[in-house]
Amino acid sequence: MNNIILRSPKHPRNRLPPPVNLSIPQCFLSSSDTFISA
Repeated sequence: MNNIILRSPKHPRNRLPPPVNLSIPQCFLSSSDTFISA
């Protein structure tokens, strides 16, 4: 999962569908909010 987290911010696919977000740990969601909002 670490590799995916590192790649997500670099790729435009940082926005995951709602069902996927539910499966992702809150730690990832916290980081996602930073670059998803940007």
